[in-house]
Amino acid sequence: MSTRLKRQLVGLMIAGVLGMTLGAASAQGAITVVGTNFGFEIPVGPQGLTVDAAGNLLVYGGFELVNGELCPNVARLRPDGSLDTDWMPMPDSFVAKALTGTDGIYLAGQFEHIAGTPHHFFAKVDPVTGALMTEFNPAPSEPVGDLILHGTTLYAGGSFTNIGGQDRSFIARLDAATGAAAPGFTNGPTSGFAQIYTLALDETGLYPGGLIYDIGGEARAGLAKVSLDTGDAIPGVFTNGVDPFGMISQLRIYNDHVYACGYFEEIGGAERLTFARLHRNTGEADTNFTCGITNDVDGYAIDCAVTPEGVFVGGDFTNYAGARDYMAKVSLASGALVPGFNAQLNDVVTGLAVLTNGKIAVSGWFTSVNGQPAGNITVLDPVTGAGDPGFYARISDNGHVAAAVQAPDGGWIAGGDFKQVHGVDMPYLARFNADGTLNT
Repeated sequence: MSTRLKRQLVGLMIAGVLGMTLGAASAQGAITVVGTNFGFEIPVGPQGLTVDAAGNLLVYGGFELVNGELCPNVARLRPDGSLDTDWMPMPDSFVAKALTGTDGIYLAGQFEHIAGTPHHFFAKVDPVTGALMTEFNPAPSEPVGDLILHGTTLYAGGSFTNIGGQDRSFIARLDAATGAAAPGFTNGPTSGFAQIYTLALDETGLYPGGLIYDIGGEARAGLAKVSLDTGDAIPGVFTNGVDPFGMISQLRIYNDHVYACGYFEEIGGAERLTFARLHRNTGEADTNFTCGITNDVDGYAIDCAVTPEGVFVGGDFTNYAGARDYMAKVSLASGALVPGFNAQLNDVVTGLAVLTNGKIAVSGWFTSVNGQPAGNITVLDPVTGAGDPGFYARISDNGHVAAAVQAPDGGWIAGGDFKQVHGVDMPYLARFNADGTLNT
């Protein structure tokens, strides 16, 4: 495994999967963020972007200043790009996840204080003022990596062994108002080496993924399907997980299947290298859908985007079906390479998303697409993989985009570990026009 990929994996373990989150952002003008270098394990700069109903942009990650104002690790920008100085939660360390609820905003990460008040790893803040909502205090023993809000219930996954006042191992069901652990939801992984990196949910169950070896003593490897009410492993399903020491970094549900990305060579009872499609109701690998990543050292699927026309796969691989590097499009029916799509990227893809116009947004470490300069973020034709001739955004060399949102006017806001955009000093966060030119 490459050194850079090892660093990416550490980031995934701490911050959850880094990718592209699309929403209705409408921020205008240049936005400057000063990053904080917390060390090897924690990414620098914004690592997530979400948009609220009013069009405000919620930025979270590891940083200190926004537009020259002290606003560490999470900030809200108004639609005009200005900092909302009335909303200042001020967590004292990295924020890995921000989730907007009906009456507050949930923050999870490495922090130990909110605006100077002790509050470890998981908090809820007022949506208007950013003040800590003290009635919500799950107090996990270790950080939370992923969250899903389901009605009045929060599902949390991470590295904790106690949360909401109860012993809960790595996964929990919590009251969304108080953070109290729900009674009866007790059967998380029992191995001390476990950690949940990603959660997915449908009407039939909750799907935790990560470093998992069991659920409540029932053997499950890498991923599982558990009851929404009790957390018990659903009997007889997802019993054939990943190979020993394998892990899951991303789960996506589409129709009757679960698509899994991660670091594994076997999953669901079949040989599959880092990317697979599983039957949602059994957890068995779909024998009609095969994966073409063939290099077993650095090959690693980081993200996927599923559409009716095919599945787009991105990551750190250089030999998908012997013909594609870093990104491929495969048949929704068979997983076979779609030969007409040939996007030639020169480095790792970390995020994929399908835009409203059907085109594919791509983020990552690459600096060229199809032989043309393309700095870390690009838009591709979903049929051919050709770059959008109307879009060109240039991030500084050795940087990367961790997350991006698309504005209603077709423009973009991108966040990550970069210092310049189109040669202009623009650290960690930038806004582009629809054609990829810098919006200053």
